[in-house]
Amino acid sequence: MRDSALARRLGLPVIPEAAETIAVERDIAVCRVTGCRLHIQHISTAGGVALVRAAQAEGLPVTAEATPHHLLFCCEEIPGDDANYKMAPPIGTREDRAELRRAVKDGVLMFATDHAPHPAAKKAQGFGGSANGIIGLETAVAATWAAMVEEEGMAPDKWAEAWWKMPRTLFPASFAAALDALPKTEIEVGEKRPFDLSASASLSRNCPYDAMEFACWPRTM
Repeated sequence: MRDSALARRLGLPVIPEAAETIAVERDIAVCRVTGCRLHIQHISTAGGVALVRAAQAEGLPVTAEATPHHLLFCCEEIPGDDANYKMAPPIGTREDRAELRRAVKDGVLMFATDHAPHPAAKKAQGFGGSANGIIGLETAVAATWAAMVEEEGMAPDKWAEAWWKMPRTLFPASFAAALDALPKTEIEVGEKRPFDLSASASLSRNCPYDAMEFACWPRTM
C-alpha cells in the first residue's frame, strides 16, 4: 500500500512514489536515446504524471495510461483491510488521484483497464497475504464516467476519445481494422443503478465495486 494511516495501522510495507518515478524516468531516458516509442502502463503517482508530461512536452514518443480504479479511489479512503483494494501499482493518495484526473482531462493520459481475476482464496488474506489485482472490465466505462465526467466535469466527447481514439494510435492499422469488426456498442447514461457483483459475467469476484451506483453503462446495439 502507499503510505497512509491505514498502512501504518495494519503494519504494512509501504511502496513509495519513487518505486514508480525512478522506473519511469529510466525508461524515458532510454526512449530519448533510442527514439523508440514508449508506452507506460498504469501510471499511479503525481510524480509519474509529471515525468510523462515533461517527456511529451519535449516531443518524445511517450504515451501512458490510467486505470479506472486509480482514477476513482485513493488510499486515504480504503475501508479497512480489504484486499479488493490491493493492486499493483497500489492506489495512490488524494494528490495522486487529482493529478491523474488532470492529466486525463489534458490529454496526457488515456484510459485502460487492468482486469486481473483471482480465485477467492487468493484474495481472502487481507492486504498482507493476498494477490494483487481486481476485475474491472464490466465497470471500466461506468467508473471512468463517474470519476471524470460526473466528478471532474470532463466533456463526454473527450472522455470517449480517451477510451477509443487515443489507444488506437498505439496500434497498426491492421489491428484497428480488427477492432472495427467487433460488435457495435453504445453508451447509455441515465439513473444510477448499483453494480451487482453476484451477477457479474466474470468467474472471479475480486472487485471493490459491488453495490456502488453508476449512471453510465455500455450495451450492445
